Amino acid sequence: MKSLEPETESPRPEPAATPKGAARAARILNETLAVITEHGHRTLTLEEIARRVGIAKGNLQYYFPTRGDLLRAAFAQQIDHHKNDWLVA
Repeated sequence: MKSLEPETESPRPEPAATPKGAARAARILNETLAVITEHGHRTLTLEEIARRVGIAKGNLQYYFPTRGDLLRAAFAQQIDHHKNDWLVA
């Protein structure tokens, strides 16, 4: 007799869990930082980043669901990148 309980799906892996996913997430963050450098964060849109990376907005949202998520990740990357410089000074 088959169980009436719903089958549990295996959890979806993190988008950057594969080498290809990690490379795409890095490219998205690099383009985000480029836009912030060129125009500031206020004018940044998900559409602009998706266009620059060459992916659909929905694909970008797989990695970073909201503009806030994208900005937080980009700023966190910069903080991590420069942390050693700040600690030495």
